[in-house]
Amino acid sequence: MGKDESKNDIVKKESYIVRYDILPPEWKMTNVGLKAVIDMQKAINSVGTHGILAGIPIICKGKQCPYIDTCAMETLNIDVNTLVGNRCPVEVAEIIDLFEKYCAQFNIDENTEDMVVLGLIKELIDYEIQIRRADHKMASQGDFLEDIVVGVTERGHPIVNKEIAKPIDYKERAVKKKHEILQLLNSTPKDKAANTKKVEVSMDPSTYAAQLLAKAKDLDDVKIIDIEVQDDNTE
Repeated sequence: MGKDESKNDIVKKESYIVRYDILPPEWKMTNVGLKAVIDMQKAINSVGTHGILAGIPIICKGKQCPYIDTCAMETLNIDVNTLVGNRCPVEVAEIIDLFEKYCAQFNIDENTEDMVVLGLIKELIDYEIQIRRADHKMASQGDFLEDIVVGVTERGHPIVNKEIAKPIDYKERAVKKKHEILQLLNSTPKDKAANTKKVEVSMDPSTYAAQLLAKAKDLDDVKIIDIEVQDDNTE
């Protein structure tokens, strides 16, 4: 060990170590697989909390992307074919922006190690992106109704009904999930009002009485001025 190597560096290196004796035998890890795990651990640790968001953005398929009609890359004069195989730059930018804004909204340290909070933020952003995808599909599709094949006639002709477009149904589900997570984070106006009411209800009687006395004292300190009002109809 070099003289300049700090204790923190040693701990950090040890955190990359994956031992055979602590891995489930069902994993059947080879030396190649073990090295890949170690390298992946280093990569995850290097990106910090953003690593939890890694699986959200879709992979760019260029002109074959289902959202190509509303893709912002072409608006920026960027050839989408040069992005094929990369994670979607539009979604990556949106995810980073949402993460920073939600952390600021909820007063969360972006480098927090609280996995419960990070998990909720991750799910919240995931549903936000899904909602935006549904919006893009509806922007491209236009009509909120679509033809759905519900059966086939004896002659083989499809029986079609007009039903609510799938992107709308998909969006409604995502919005519902988003609101559930916001409730877990106690961030909606309704939740905040409920929390305030709980605080008031849980107040002990002596504190409540002291507050009433203070209000009464404030009222006593107010000087009341009698003003004689003359009726204009009197002579």
